[in-house]
Amino acid sequence: MKAFVYSPDDGSIVPSKSALSIPKPSAGQVQVKVIAAGVNPVDVKFPNIPIVGKTAKGRAAGFDFAGEVTIGSGEYKKGDLVYGVARQGSFCEYTVADVSRIARIPKGMSPVVAASLPIATLVSLQALKQGGVLAPGKSVLIIGASGGTGASAVQIAKAHGAKVYAVCSGRNADYVKSLGADVVLDYTKDGFQLPNDQCPAGTVDMVYDCVVAPGETNYEPTARQTLTKEGMYIGVNGSEPDDWLAYFIEPRVPFPVQRPNYSVVLVQVNTEELVELTSLVTAGKLKVDIQELPLTDEGIDTAVKAIRGRRIRDDSDWCELSPILFRTEPSGVSLRSEGEYQHYKAPLHMRLIYWPLSSYLLVMKACIYRPDDGEIIFSKEDMPVPQPSDGQVQVKVLAASINPVDLGLPHMPIVKQNAVGRPAGFDFAGEVTIGSGEYKKGDLVYGVARQGSFCEYTVADVSRIARIPKGMSPVVAASLPIASLASLQALKEGDVLASGKNVLILGASGGTGASAVQIAKAHGAKVYAVCSGRNADYVKSLGADVVLDYTKDGFQLPNGQCPADSMDAALDCVKTPNYEPSARKVLKKDANYVALGSDSLTDRLAYFIEPLVPFPVQRPNYRQVLVQVNTEELNELSSLVISGSSRLRSKSCRSLSRVALQQ
Repeated sequence: MKAFVYSPDDGSIVPSKSALSIPKPSAGQVQVKVIAAGVNPVDVKFPNIPIVGKTAKGRAAGFDFAGEVTIGSGEYKKGDLVYGVARQGSFCEYTVADVSRIARIPKGMSPVVAASLPIATLVSLQALKQGGVLAPGKSVLIIGASGGTGASAVQIAKAHGAKVYAVCSGRNADYVKSLGADVVLDYTKDGFQLPNDQCPAGTVDMVYDCVVAPGETNYEPTARQTLTKEGMYIGVNGSEPDDWLAYFIEPRVPFPVQRPNYSVVLVQVNTEELVELTSLVTAGKLKVDIQELPLTDEGIDTAVKAIRGRRIRDDSDWCELSPILFRTEPSGVSLRSEGEYQHYKAPLHMRLIYWPLSSYLLVMKACIYRPDDGEIIFSKEDMPVPQPSDGQVQVKVLAASINPVDLGLPHMPIVKQNAVGRPAGFDFAGEVTIGSGEYKKGDLVYGVARQGSFCEYTVADVSRIARIPKGMSPVVAASLPIASLASLQALKEGDVLASGKNVLILGASGGTGASAVQIAKAHGAKVYAVCSGRNADYVKSLGADVVLDYTKDGFQLPNGQCPADSMDAALDCVKTPNYEPSARKVLKKDANYVALGSDSLTDRLAYFIEPLVPFPVQRPNYRQVLVQVNTEELNELSSLVISGSSRLRSKSCRSLSRVALQQ
């Protein structure tokens, strides 16, 4: 097929010198004949982004598209008109997209209009939702209101009844007023500053910054003064690199790590909100203007210059209708309460902490990260009982697990400043005290907490918990989430959960490794396990077919027991020492080396970036896995335990009041 690609020389968008292969859809994807494709600023900057740039060059450019399904999947059939975000570029004749990242084009809507919506408009919808301003009586200050994201934000906010204060240049003031802005603030006027008489201090519920970027004008110090006490400052970019690191880390820790009342926002493409956008367009509440350019080198060059120079209403989006290019301007350790539970087994690396729970209405006991050095200590002061937000439950903790990440958390960059003084821990099991959705008061649940688990009460998102099955001890349930869920997801990533598959597990006697051995065996795979000789019998008892003692003189991979080119995947649970160079040799041609975390900053960044770009950025046949907690897979784990396919072993126990952990 024909395509516009990122030049291997400088990353500019150029016609491909040779025809590209038409991409084939994987499971859960559709193949689409592209009718229209939107160009956003990110498309131009993409090849210069660290980590991504080296893999972008030579590939088809673009994210946003609209087109006709040529190979269907699920509810989408051949001939359906769809739009969304592509996985392998959109400036081409054909692309593929995940069914979770597309939606049908409503009857009567042009594919060109649909193609202009996904990134620039969806990010505004999500930012305004996060800021809590999509309701009458709310107010929002939008900085960069004449650009693609800003213009869509003005219209979306007005469609929901919010009052809009809009910052733009004087030349675009009439345009922004036509979108519905209540107050337009011209930043080009002499003496312009925030707050001011038109937008006083303490006025707005949210500031939405559509122009912030490292090296650009930073409005935050002054614009923050316009916020109400609990108002949110949300930017489409960060003024500092640490803002992005905090954004990526925050979902994986039990407390906020972004700055107070601040967040960057990165578009999360999903069908439901794509449908929400097209509903606004068809209702006449969100308008899109389109200008035509030829799809030629000159047309691409004009588009790129406009984006880089922000000459067209300060920002621009583009879309292609073959053969035309269009511009669019969108208007381990468990804590348990009593001795009533039966004997149980937990992963080897875990210590168990027994503690009596008292009932407090407003305050509670907790183990916290000590402010001076981050060590976990029993707090001498009572702490407030956390209250659940929407989509969360409050839980009286019966058991909580310690994993290695709990000990390392307060020493991680970005996280440390927000970790100290807070309750430690992620994994928990307990009794719901304030319900939400399907979970009612008195239900026994387990999962991963949002505000620490080494405490008497915690809160958790309903999407990150599951019911404890009848007959399972809360102590056993609490030992499952992080260590065992990571193993399950890593084995799925390696595609070895089936009879006839071979998997090499490095660090097979640890919590994640021991779980991986049992899960792989439960699905019929053959397991080759690397551990020390002293743990060999234990690992064999878990079901390992071949146990490899790394402490033996001359140990190396491949070897006679684990030959070259024999494994369908390798699962690395240890990171140190670095087994990858030698262990890769045991892999079959297209097999993956799957790592549970990495000490390489490049590998970690590639992991976070990859879901956001239309092609792989992790190293070839290398996959890093960080646990993604969800109800479905928590249920899958508990089913394995109940069926006897997975068993757990504890190492030691101690009282919560003595949880100054003895390392």
